[in-house]
Amino acid sequence: MCSKNFKEIKLKKMKQIKSLSYSAILILSIVSCKKYTNGAVNVQDFPGIIRFNLFTTKDFSKDPRSISFSVFIADSTKTLWDSTLPPMRIKDIPDSANALVIEKVVPKHTNSLLKVSFRYNIDNVGHSGYVDSSNAGQNLKVVNFNFQ
Repeated sequence: MCSKNFKEIKLKKMKQIKSLSYSAILILSIVSCKKYTNGAVNVQDFPGIIRFNLFTTKDFSKDPRSISFSVFIADSTKTLWDSTLPPMRIKDIPDSANALVIEKVVPKHTNSLLKVSFRYNIDNVGHSGYVDSSNAGQNLKVVNFNFQ
């Protein structure tokens, strides 16, 4: 009989602890969420995304030359970010359905016009590129580079 009462008490305590745990998680979730009291959200509170798409619409299947691409983001005074892709063969540049996509989050404190660009270098030929811009506060900027 004593064993049965002990099990009932233990089961009751476990249910209480479980309820308290759920309550604590709910309260923490509510408290941790950022509330916007006036219903307006400032666009500058959120970072922007710059998406670089690299592809070609031409048939380069017979071109074995090596090419290297780089992407960069700069403001009026300095380069904020740059990255170089591994060298590839020109024949391996994907078509638009399989474009190489690179996304970079731009910090929310970036409040100026940005220069966004693709650069490329073909061995023993030279280099060139494509330059575009992204406005301050722009949520998404897509830079499509169709290599020709």
